[in-house]
Amino acid sequence: MMLVGISVCRRSNGMPKRLSIIILVTIILASQISCAKFRYPTSTTQSPTVVPPSKTTAIYTNSDNGFTIEYPKTWIDKSKETTKPSVLALFMDPKSCDSIGANFVIMKETLDTALSAKAYFDLTQSALRTNMSQYTPLSTDEVTINGSKAIKHDYTWVNDNKTVHQRIIFLVKNKTGYLIIFSCAQSCYDNSASDFGKISNSFKFTN
Repeated sequence: MMLVGISVCRRSNGMPKRLSIIILVTIILASQISCAKFRYPTSTTQSPTVVPPSKTTAIYTNSDNGFTIEYPKTWIDKSKETTKPSVLALFMDPKSCDSIGANFVIMKETLDTALSAKAYFDLTQSALRTNMSQYTPLSTDEVTINGSKAIKHDYTWVNDNKTVHQRIIFLVKNKTGYLIIFSCAQSCYDNSASDFGKISNSFKFTN
């Protein structure tokens, strides 16, 4: 999918009026990854493995960008398959639901000036309203994740005639904006909501 005609404008104080085109395109593509490239069978010939509760998650560490995040061990790490430098991590849930599997992407972008998480979200939402078909905000909450102030924003939009539920966690450290983008089919959100919450609450800056 290619987007054209979207410019990155700047205010006189140096803050962007719109979200970076690279970030915006990746938010849109996050809903398409599971729709197109990574579909998994709904059944398997192998017996399910019973994992003790204390061993159901793994920790992803990104030393170059200074963060860790915990994710279900059943999810598949696709981080090394990404080609965009702004994409720091990509994980897929192998379970199939309505032909769309849940996924999350961690991204970053360099800001012209230091912003609060709320200011970063405010600048981003205008781009979501403009470029997401039938964008419908559901909730916006100010949260603190392991000492870092963040904004949690849930919304739906329609992509290729499918209603997608996305959640974005907005964080800022110095002059770098971080986004944790969760995507799944709206009809399957109840199946993924718990995982989304646990994953986002585990995010930690390490330096």
